[in-house]
This record gives sequence, C-alpha cells and structure tokens, in this order.
Amino acid sequence: MNTKYLNLEKIFYVFFLILPICFLSGPFLADLFLSLIGIFFLAIIINKKIFKKYFINRYSLIFLIFYFILILSSFLSDSVLLSLESSLFYFRFLFFSLGISYILINYKNSLKYFCIIFLSVYLFIIFDGFFQYYYGYDLFGFEKPLVDRLSGPFDDELILGGVLSRFFPFAIFCLFYLDTKYKFNFILAFTILTITVLSIVLHSGERTAFFLLIISIIIMLFTLKKIKFLHLSIILISVLIFIGSLLTFNTNIKNRIIDKTYNQIYMFDQTLNAGKICANDPSECKRSLTMFSINHHGHYLTGLKMFYENPVFGHGTKIFRLKCNYEVFQTYAGCSTHPHNMYIQLAAETGIAGLIIPVLLFLIISYQLLKSFFLKIFNKISFQNDMELCLIISFFLTLFPIAPSGNIFNNYTSFIYFLPLGFYIYLNLDKHDDTNV
Repeated sequence: MNTKYLNLEKIFYVFFLILPICFLSGPFLADLFLSLIGIFFLAIIINKKIFKKYFINRYSLIFLIFYFILILSSFLSDSVLLSLESSLFYFRFLFFSLGISYILINYKNSLKYFCIIFLSVYLFIIFDGFFQYYYGYDLFGFEKPLVDRLSGPFDDELILGGVLSRFFPFAIFCLFYLDTKYKFNFILAFTILTITVLSIVLHSGERTAFFLLIISIIIMLFTLKKIKFLHLSIILISVLIFIGSLLTFNTNIKNRIIDKTYNQIYMFDQTLNAGKICANDPSECKRSLTMFSINHHGHYLTGLKMFYENPVFGHGTKIFRLKCNYEVFQTYAGCSTHPHNMYIQLAAETGIAGLIIPVLLFLIISYQLLKSFFLKIFNKISFQNDMELCLIISFFLTLFPIAPSGNIFNNYTSFIYFLPLGFYIYLNLDKHDDTNV
C-alpha cells in the first residue's frame, strides 16, 4: 500500500476521532466532517474492492430503499429542485455510518479513543451548562438566554437539553465499553451521570428533552443486565427524590416543566378557535386539549391535511414549508419549515411510502426492548449485550412517535440520528474480513 493511501486513511481516522469536538463547534463543522468521512470511506472501499461487505447487508438495503422513496417523492413534487435539496444528497448519512463502522473494524483501539473523547466532550457540555446557570454566562461567554432556559456552548440555539438527552444512551454505551477496559464502579458512574444529566436538562427548560431522558433511563433500568434489581431500586429512588426536590424548590423549573406544559396542552377554547374573549370572566371559558401547544397542534393539522391530499408519496421533501402557506392547508399557527414531528413530516412530504420503513423499524425495536425486559425479569440469557441495547435505545428515542422532533432532514439532527448507527453496524458486521491497519 503506497504512502499517499496510508496518509488518506490516517486523515480519515483523525476526522473520526474529532467528530464530537466538531459537533460541539456547531452545525457547519459537524456536517463538513460527516460528509468528508463519507467521501473518504467511499474512496477507500473502492480502492480496496470491499464494496460488497459494506453495501450488501440489511442496514444498507433498508437505507437505500428509504432513500429511493425520498428521491421518487421529490420528483413527483410540485417543486422538484427545492425538494431535491433535502433528498438528493441524503445518501451521505449512509456513507457516514458505514465509514464509522469501517474505522472501528480496521483500527485497533479506535472505539476506546472515541469513547474517551466523546465522554470528555459530553461532560464538558454538562459542566458548561452548570457554569452558565450559576454565573449567567458559559465558558465561551455566551449569556443565559432566558431566566428559565440554558443554552450552554450552543449560544442562541436552545438545544442543550436535547443534545444531552438524545446522546445519553450513547454516553452509557461508551461508559459500558470503558468499564470493560478499566474496571471501575459502573453502577456508581451510571447513577452520578444520570442525576447530573437530569439536573442540567431540567434547568435547560427543554420539556421534550426531559421526557425523552426519563424514557431512556426507565428503559435502561429495566433492560440492561448489568443493572440488577437492587441497583434498580436505589437508582429509581434517587432519581425520584432528586426530581421531586428540584420541582419543589425551584419555581422556574416547576413553572416551565409542569405549569406551562399543562396550560399549553389544555388551552382555553378562545385561543384555539378565536372565540369570545373571556379574560374578564374565566368561568365562562372552556379548555380543550391540544397536541403539546397551539403551534404544534397547528403544525400537525396542517401536515395531516397535506397527507390526506397526497397519501401515497406525499408532496416531496422540504415542501411542507412551501405548501403550509396555501389556503387549503392553513390552520392556526400551522406554518413552519417542518411540522415538528418526524412521522407527520414524513406523512406530509413522503406519504405512506416514506412512513413504512420508520414505522416497521420502531415496531421491531420496541419488540426487541420488550423481549430484553422479559429476559431480564426471568433471568434468561439475552440475545443482545448491554452495549447493543444502549444503541437500540438511541434508535428508539429517534423513532419515538409521540414527542416533538426536529426536521428529519436537518444536518445537525441527522448527525445525532446516524452516529449511533455506525457503531451498531460495527457490532453486527463480520469483523474477520479485514485485518487491522
């Protein structure tokens, strides 16, 4: 192998290791390095003639079917060029995940180094969030955006809680792996990290992030084999006491997480229907349930109207932002760049064809987690180890249908979605076809 080719692989390897730092710096570098890893991976497998190993498997097949549905939907849309902006280069996320699996298979200790770097960045984000909470600004000088919100190192983007909650299962995945190398007290580390992340997510004011974090913690406690029932009891009691204390003694958190959520979900009819103003006599007002808030409710109704008009292939990716302005689709507060729910976005923009694979994947993942739960209860041998389960929980959060979500085609969001997939492919691909570099 020539020196030029070896240098290319070394650059590829370095890009992989600094991915967590790139994500911390913002969406531009994260997407740039994601794309570069995909390009390097493609060049390497073509040079080594190992295309079949990485593309002839169920993961690539499922992705490619989904990708071609996106492309077909774009070509059938009323604005082909606008739609193709989201769908045409979506394949790079597959190359990104496969590139990660290639590095992990072929470079000894790459998983260890990545986990150390990732956890270091993850802990830094937590520390930076606490710093901003106590001092009003973070380590980069970014000021606290609102009295009941935190942004940490993400400046004016209020994604601190979302990043920590969605990456929490992956952080535990790394914790598991490092425990196999360094043999520390995993249960203590898990408990401390859980309570710390819970605290910063609650202080961030991101209610969806808090909801998803609670779900992932509960699933981990009841499926991971390393967490025994004694540990489960201690951790659950600790978490409940901690959450209860914060909600009791911190009025900002209580108002944001409890009171505001209640008032947004259970709103006055006048807000929804522009009916009689009843501020002077609230006793005459009635409340109605909404989906999370009036804005979410409007987005969802708009998305469903678009789905009903074109249920098979939808209106094309990225077209929600265009067609939600049309009078036939308009609802109160119903227009945005996307409907803030992955399934409604896919329904509106890709129809039933685009919904099939995510729905099936969510059902399969839910079945796997239920199976792991019952195997743990009856003390049976699990078909998956704890590291795999952590990654599956990441996918479960990504595909969870009820919670609000970001734009599925957003680069930053896709980075969070597809990073764990590369590690899952690594754990399941045959590792004996290539020798370590």
